[in-house]
Amino acid sequence: MSLAEAFGRVLKQKREALKLSQEELGFEAGLHRTYISLLERGLKSPTID
Repeated sequence: MSLAEAFGRVLKQKREALKLSQEELGFEAGLHRTYISLLERGLKSPTID
């Protein structure tokens, strides 16, 4: 499992524990919901910035 996949798995677990949709999390974080989806699937890696 890659680092991006591991991060995505934890992100999804935390989001679901908070009962947030990807859209709600994206709004709160100032990110687009499709970016959240890409992160959760390990297709993108988050940046430090």
